[in-house]
Amino acid sequence: MNDTTDTAPLSEAQARYEEARVAGVALDRALRDAGAEATLVNLDADGFAVSMILRIHRSTGLEPGLLRGSTATTEEHAVSLTAALAENGVRCTVDVLDVREPTSGLLRLNLPTSEDADVLTRWVVAGLDPGRATARRLRRAFAAIETRVRPHARYGRIEIGSLDPTDSAHFSRALGGMPAVDPDGMADMDPDELEALAAKVAARIRRTTKVRVVVDPEPGCAHEANRLHLGSVTDMEAHRLAAYLESRTDMTGEAR
Repeated sequence: MNDTTDTAPLSEAQARYEEARVAGVALDRALRDAGAEATLVNLDADGFAVSMILRIHRSTGLEPGLLRGSTATTEEHAVSLTAALAENGVRCTVDVLDVREPTSGLLRLNLPTSEDADVLTRWVVAGLDPGRATARRLRRAFAAIETRVRPHARYGRIEIGSLDPTDSAHFSRALGGMPAVDPDGMADMDPDELEALAAKVAARIRRTTKVRVVVDPEPGCAHEANRLHLGSVTDMEAHRLAAYLESRTDMTGEAR
């Protein structure tokens, strides 16, 4: 009987799919960080490594020149995006899938290889405006400690977002200096207990990172768990909080 725990090597097809999956997820996140309504639809299929769908509407405003908000039609967006991608060395076909009205519809981006998806990801990230770039850094820092918070830029500040009990446990562990939040215990807290926990977390953030964040309790209901809502911070405070979280992890999701 073979007791080895070694995993069998991936087949060529499995390896290609895994490369496409990693590249596709990274591109999906970068596009969302840029404010796009993006959906990852295909991996290693139909002759392309990665296919994405972008929803176009009048308010779309991505950088650098990627579907900037305007009165351009969906077809005009497809033409300008194709030209911009080619100019920046990104191999990608852009198909118009649906035109709901002149300035809204769906575009499909098809990338032949995982490397092409990586090039597009780098281009999107390089063109993020300062606020979105800061929000992306903070999102990645939270993701590295295994939370699902998605900070975003809004009116010159960075809105952090809400932590469910599991997220709160990971975040409190990364903060240190206080007992880690017990997810089950937090889920069962009454409003007064949740408010007390919010105050403790806010005080710990302030002491540990020198960042003042308003932490509000969000009592749950039959269908929603208790949550802690972390409010907005300045660009500088967001970078400071991100730097602290990065120092607590090796950025692969393993908290120190």
